[in-house]
This record gives sequence, structure tokens and C-alpha cells, in this order.
Amino acid sequence: MSQPAQKVDVAAASAALGCSFANPSLLETAFTHQSYAHGRPGDEDNQRLEFLGDAVLGLLAADALYRADPAADEGVLTARRSALVSGAALARLAARLDIARFMRFSPGVRDTVERSGERTSAALVEAVFGAAWLDGGCAAATALFDRLFATEVARLLADDAPASDPRGRLQSLAHQRGLGTPLYEITDSTGDGRSFTFTARVTLGDASASASGPNKRKAYAAAAENLLAALRAR
Repeated sequence: MSQPAQKVDVAAASAALGCSFANPSLLETAFTHQSYAHGRPGDEDNQRLEFLGDAVLGLLAADALYRADPAADEGVLTARRSALVSGAALARLAARLDIARFMRFSPGVRDTVERSGERTSAALVEAVFGAAWLDGGCAAATALFDRLFATEVARLLADDAPASDPRGRLQSLAHQRGLGTPLYEITDSTGDGRSFTFTARVTLGDASASASGPNKRKAYAAAAENLLAALRAR
């Protein structure tokens, strides 16, 4: 005997995520557990979207972390990316957004999954990002990532930085004030082959500051110190 069909409340799920979908059926698929789709030829489960979203999240996390801290080496960036998009981290995000309640399960499966459903919740977040990529491309997926992960990116950078590091202190201040993530760039470099001077600029929201140093790391730190002073004077 076939079970009655369930509908995903796409409007409520979209509101919880803070975004809208041009093709709501993609979001409906993202919230469809394999147990529900089994035996229903017209309904696709979210496993293919999960596969795509896993790659999308990895790319977006790498891009955000790369841009946020130009001085970080490969090992640091890899560790931060792993912490940002691990299964446990994604499950915590799903719980914070309370989005698992919108999923479609076969009868009797929901309670079992909710008792030990970290993997299912993480897969749901990945599927949502796969749906966002298909629905609106890189721009839509990036906007969703920035909305959901900006605070965690800021926390990772602040936690990794020593208290004496101006970049860490700037990141902490940005997090406290809800300003996002500082963006660093080298705007100029001069040298004679033996010594160099680098000029760096850091931008945070509508504020920016520049400074110079004998290497990129010191130039970034000096620019962060200057921006800290400017922000605290406001």
C-alpha cells in the first residue's frame, strides 16, 4: 500500500536559509531523504545534490579562506577548510538553522534519523548548496555561503591568531561589530634585489587602511594596526 505524498514547505525552508530559488523543485529535492524517494519514480532523493554540494562547499570555503588571510600557508588553509565544512560543522549549522524539520522521510524513519542524524543533517546542507549552484550558479551559491558561514570564517581566523597579532585583533573586532571579514591586498612593492618594501591595504566594510613593511606579513600587520586605530576612533 502506497504512503501518502508529502510536500516540502519550500517557502519556509527558503526563509530559514535566507534565500529564494528560481526553481523550487531543486530545493524540494534537496530536502528529500532516500527513504522517501524509494519506490516513488516521480521523486528524486538528495544524494546527487549532496555529491555536487560537497564539491561546491569545498571550493567556496577554500576561496573564502584564501581571500581572508593572504599570509596563511597551505597547511593552515587546509586545516581551516576541514574545520569549516566537516560533517560535524555542517550538522551544527543545520541544527542552528533548524532545517531538518523540512525533510521528507518515509514513515518511521524520521525519529531514527533525528536520534543519530549528524550525517543526514550534513548531507542536507551539502544538498542545499548543490541546489543553489544549479539554481543560480556560482553567484547564488557564494551569496548563500557568505550568509551562512561568515561568522564561522571570522571565528576561525580570530581563534588561530595570537593575541599580539594585529590581524587577529582586527578580526575579533570585526566579528564583535558584525562587519564581516577583512580583505587584504598588496598594492605596491619596490626593491633592489637585496631589500624590499611592500605596501598593503586592508578593507573592512567601508573602511580601509594602508601601511608598508619589509615583507608581506609585516605590511599586512601594520595595515591591520592602522585600521584598528581608525575603527576604535570612530
